Amino acid sequence: MNKDIFKQELKESLGDRYIDGSDVKFIQTTELHTFACNGLETYIGGTDVNGNEITIAVCTYQLLRTLDIPYMKEKLNDYINKINTEKK
Repeated sequence: MNKDIFKQELKESLGDRYIDGSDVKFIQTTELHTFACNGLETYIGGTDVNGNEITIAVCTYQLLRTLDIPYMKEKLNDYINKINTEKK
């Protein structure tokens, strides 16, 4: 995903809570292949676009509060439908 598109979507999603993301580290992944959770923290491992191994450690409570799985599924379905429509 393009960094500018990500920032725009973040602004739209957070509204007044958005803080300029100029100091935010943006890492685009090519693959996510590892998941672990010890209760307090959740770890997601993968590879970035440069082939570097990355691990993201997130507070499990914050992750669960932040992720909206039904919304993510809806947006993915919209994206897949758009691609399928464009192919026809």
